[in-house]
Formats: sequence, structure tokens, C-alpha cells
Amino acid sequence: MKKPNGQSQQTDQAPRASSAPIAEPRRSRLGGWRNLLGPLGRYRPGWLRRDLAAGFRNCDPLTVPQWAHLPDVSSSEERLLAALPLTGKVVYDIGAHVGAYSLFFSRRVGPAGSVVAFEPSPKTFALLRRNIEINGVSNVRALECALGRESTRRALYVLPGMPSTASLAPEARTPFRLRSAVVAIEPLDALAPRLELPSPDFIKIDVEGMEAEVLAGATGTLRRWRPDVLVEIHGATPHARKAQAERVAILLARLGYGLTHVESHSAVAPGRAAVAAVGHVFARVSRRPIPQIA
Repeated sequence: MKKPNGQSQQTDQAPRASSAPIAEPRRSRLGGWRNLLGPLGRYRPGWLRRDLAAGFRNCDPLTVPQWAHLPDVSSSEERLLAALPLTGKVVYDIGAHVGAYSLFFSRRVGPAGSVVAFEPSPKTFALLRRNIEINGVSNVRALECALGRESTRRALYVLPGMPSTASLAPEARTPFRLRSAVVAIEPLDALAPRLELPSPDFIKIDVEGMEAEVLAGATGTLRRWRPDVLVEIHGATPHARKAQAERVAILLARLGYGLTHVESHSAVAPGRAAVAAVGHVFARVSRRPIPQIA
């Protein structure tokens, strides 16, 4: 099996993450600001976060300032990502948008690792491809595709002026959202072997309400390779987000994963998933230590 940049892997399975505990990241002086924002924290503007792609160029003219950040302001999610040992690993960035996280992962995995970035929106995918190109990144493979439970096509809806809200979830079809495209959806379990994708060590999922569908189409991949998983929970209402968190908890627990709510550090499990209705769930197979999240 080959890496996306054409380099051959030494083994069929990519190196697994170390079982050693992860060192606690530096705490931000404003570490709790994102939790106080509630659901709005998911759409924080660029100037209110420490951007993980700082130092890279951004071709998107609508991003002002480009890849901006405030010193000493970062979310729990970003501090967790910065603490994970990703050197030489394979990362799947599912819901890559214009590539801020893909570029961050590219830098963290280094030349021995690789990133596969999935983005279904044609307009956003063009920006993703351009950002990869202008930054001279060679270890990121971009795929214009959505992931889900089964092979199909579905309309993509987006809030006007907010391309990061593009969603394929049924609840996204509202009077406030515009239909932007009809895109292909594939289950990861079918797509990965067909495209000879490298086995993942870490998977990041940010798919605006499609979280459980993505995981349902990736159970074989998760069962075989046991990657760490970070899922951002979405939903149009508090009830929808709680239901989404419960579905995610059930799917991952059945595969032997232990779950933690990144923002509150609380354990998440089927029947006790409501705490994750706002924020992120970090999942790791239960025999490995869960990292300390500042």
C-alpha cells in the first residue's frame, strides 16, 4: 500500500500510536472562553482562535486576516491536537474545508507521514487544492468526496456567507440554507481499499451533522486499524446534538473505544453522552491511556 504522495510504506499497517501517556499541554489563560460561547463556539471567527495553520499561506480572499490568531487563546480541541504524537503517522481529515487542519497535520506528521483530506463542496475543494499547492505541501492528498453510511448522492446545503456550515445532513435542508451542490457520498470502508489509501492512525471528523453516518460507513476501518478518532458534534437543536452524541457513543463503544468529552474532560458512554452535545469527543481503543486534555 502506498502513501498519498506516492512514497511506499515499509509495512502494510502504519505505525500505531504510542501507549505512553501524552504530556499535558500548556494551558491557555483564556482556556474556558470557548465553552462559554456554547453552540456559537463552533463558529468562532478566525481572529478569536489560535490558528493551527499559522505560518502557511491562505488563498481564500474572504478570510481576513489570513490564518489569524490571538496569542495565548486556544480551544481544548486545538490543545489536544497539538499534544498528540503524530510524527510519521497517517491522518484522515474528514471535512477538511479549505485546509487549515490539513496543513497543520501536514506539518505535524512530517515527510514520513501523510494526510488524506476529504472535502465534498466543489467550491471549497478548489480552495483546499489551491492552499495545498501554494504552500508546496507534498504529503497531503485531497479527495473531492463526502463520507457516509452508503454510496449515494445528496444535496449540500449551506448558510449564506458561511461556507464552513455546508452540510449533507437531512436537518440542513431549511429555509435559511441554500442548496450549493449535489455531491457523491461513499463509505470509507469501500473507498479506502479502492483508492489504496494508507491505513489511518488518527481520524478527525467535522461534518456538520453527518458524524454518525461517517462512523457507520467506517466500522471496518476502525475495527481493523484502531485509529484514534476526534469527532465534533453538530446538530440544529440541543435535542439533535444530544441524539448525535448518543449515536456516536454507541457506535464507538461497540468497537471497543473509550470516549472523553474534550471540553469538560468527562467520560462519555452510551446513556451518558449528553455532556458531549456541544464540543468534541476524543475516542481511543480502551486498552490505551486517554490523553490528559488541558
